[in-house]
Amino acid sequence: MDPHRHPESAEAHTCPRCGYDLAGQIAAWTHACEMQGRCPECGMGFFWGDLLSESRRRLPWLYEHARHPMDIRAALSTFARALLPNRFWRRVGPFCEVRPGRLALWLAGVSGLLFGLMWFVSAAVWIPLGLLYAPQPVYAPPPGEPNPILMTALNAGLAQFGGMWFGEELKPIPSPGWLISLTFALMSFMMAMVAISAPSFWKSVRTRKRHIARIAVYSLAGPLVMQAVHYLSTFWIVTSFLYGFDPMALEWRWWASPFERVYSLLNVVIVAQLGVGLALLTASWWFGLRRGLGMSRRNATGLAAMSLAVALFAAFIFVVIIWIDLYLLEDMTALPQ
Repeated sequence: MDPHRHPESAEAHTCPRCGYDLAGQIAAWTHACEMQGRCPECGMGFFWGDLLSESRRRLPWLYEHARHPMDIRAALSTFARALLPNRFWRRVGPFCEVRPGRLALWLAGVSGLLFGLMWFVSAAVWIPLGLLYAPQPVYAPPPGEPNPILMTALNAGLAQFGGMWFGEELKPIPSPGWLISLTFALMSFMMAMVAISAPSFWKSVRTRKRHIARIAVYSLAGPLVMQAVHYLSTFWIVTSFLYGFDPMALEWRWWASPFERVYSLLNVVIVAQLGVGLALLTASWWFGLRRGLGMSRRNATGLAAMSLAVALFAAFIFVVIIWIDLYLLEDMTALPQ
């Protein structure tokens, strides 16, 4: 029996946040007819009408509740709304059905769509510019040589993941945007682990794992957008510089060389991605705990701060390991033996 079609089923008799059995309270409520109730396990307050109402369990615009998994409109609507955490989590509360399979499909689909868009934009610019400015033999190779046009299209996609294909081998290209995106994914995962383990010593924040997974997935909407902004901005700056267009304003030209100006712009893009992405990630988690799960302000702030502290520490260790692997070990191997 589907509990979301039949609110009288077992799912409607449990606390929407922690899963505690409320069947006894429901039996008492039928005699007292109180408007509000409270879970004795996690302390969540709720209206009985919300708990027993089928309409509160499904949202027509949320991709998790879409009729078909190929509903692109619902996926994009969910993505756009997730960029406004306060409004999003006011609507997506603990009463809404959580579908882990749809969450994974939504994250994979939205990520693939954004990376595909960036791939198309970069390939659509690189190939025509190469045809216009590169020597003809480069884009008309001898028989048996790799086709540079296809290689350009391939590298337009690989560059998003920190790699480039040079003839017969794939070489890693350090990409700050790619590294930052992995860091945000790691942070969201670590915050989820902390939130899941916290009830072992903090009873009032007890929550179903499925709700934490939902917050972790939707909190990545902001970092995904910032990754797209970072890549497209970096692509425009570097491409403009390589083909003779200075992207910096004219009045700034007196104090730096063209390379230094481009490097400064790239640093601005990196700082913007870090700052805005971290702000969106933190806001999504706080509003998800506060609005989406109905936690008190104190519990939501404490759990979000504790999760963020652990996530930042894990991110720092991750970045240090990557830096040692990409730069320090490479410099050491380059020293004369």
